[in-house]
Amino acid sequence: MRRSGPSWSAGVGRTVPQCAPRGPPAAHGRRGTVSGHGHRQPGRPPEGLLPLRRDLTAKVRQSVVERLFPLSHGSVEATVSHGIATLTGRVNDRDLIPMAERLTHAVEGVVDVRCRLQGPAEP
Repeated sequence: MRRSGPSWSAGVGRTVPQCAPRGPPAAHGRRGTVSGHGHRQPGRPPEGLLPLRRDLTAKVRQSVVERLFPLSHGSVEATVSHGIATLTGRVNDRDLIPMAERLTHAVEGVVDVRCRLQGPAEP
């Protein structure tokens, strides 16, 4: 394949598919991988790209749970497995639950969030 200007040309008598590289793609997206057959596997980055589970759990706990829920963080459990964060428990301010979910999504290494937080129990 030769380069001509800003795009690639296939050359005389050859089609672009004939010049395309052979073999399975090796692309790794931020939120998933592309398998050898070209199928995306959402939510599961390659294991080598994920931080250790306990490190990620600690990061979610520090940067989200303890900051948003200083009074009720003891009743909130945060776990991370394969990049999927799960938040469970009761919090004093139910208005902060959507923000907790968004902030957890923003933690590097988290690919999905399962938010099972609940507001205060009704009397």
